[in-house]
Amino acid sequence: MIAKYKVSILISSYNYAHIIEDTFESIKNQTFNFEDIEVIFVDDHSEDNSVEVIGRLADEFDNVKLYHVPEGQKGVSYPRNIGIEKATGDYIVILDADDRLDSMFIEKTYKEITENDVDMVKTSFFMGFDKKISYSQNLGRVVVHPEDVSVLMSSYNYLEPWATMYSRKFLIDNNIRFSIVHKYYEAFLFSIECICKTNKDIILLDNYEGYYWNYKLDGLHNVDVTVEELDNTIECFTEMFTLLVANKQPINCIETFFPFALSLCGSGVYNSTASDFEKASFLCKKAFNLDYVEHDE
Repeated sequence: MIAKYKVSILISSYNYAHIIEDTFESIKNQTFNFEDIEVIFVDDHSEDNSVEVIGRLADEFDNVKLYHVPEGQKGVSYPRNIGIEKATGDYIVILDADDRLDSMFIEKTYKEITENDVDMVKTSFFMGFDKKISYSQNLGRVVVHPEDVSVLMSSYNYLEPWATMYSRKFLIDNNIRFSIVHKYYEAFLFSIECICKTNKDIILLDNYEGYYWNYKLDGLHNVDVTVEELDNTIECFTEMFTLLVANKQPINCIETFFPFALSLCGSGVYNSTASDFEKASFLCKKAFNLDYVEHDE
């Protein structure tokens, strides 16, 4: 496929009519030429007037496209995968519908990815729009070599799929997509697959917060999951470790990622809506392959 645009920005939308125009403005106001940017909205069965709002943008701008997730399919992976398939730009950026890009994000990441001939460029990010919290670890500009990606395993800051520019050809040639099997942390699995399948350096601009993440701090600690979803989560992290081992990452990379992964799985158990008995049964089965029996006092 011959690229029509330099960059495609993929936005999965679900009931974001109240904020989606602000998200779009952060794209339109880029220092990069807007006409070189393809904006792809994929609506995930919105129940508000999101489709109407996006439709008006698509009517006004030739480089704005609207697609829909088919009936019977739902979840953030479907619209992101549709966006990857529909994109015609040389490079891809994933943007959540209620987040925003810094005005220089495309210019900075495009310059890095083209001048250095790499498959991905990552930046740091802010949480919030007004009272911003920086997620930078003050590492500066880092060139991560593919034979040791330990620095990217140290925090979820670098494992989110957004705040990143990807080569579309790299994603297509390696058949990298978001998992539709895993409900939680499938975004991390996508990122680790990208990290493991590239044979080029990865540029990390940790000295630049290029992405604004619209998230409430308390929301990070209030995720209710069932026992079935806990099992799915552990399977997802197992796949991540399998990728790292298959990619022959050094032991320090695995050691860096392990406590981080363990803490997220532990948080899932702690916040699960399951009963104590269900949690105990689940942990016994997973850890020791034993059935837990509840005794009457």
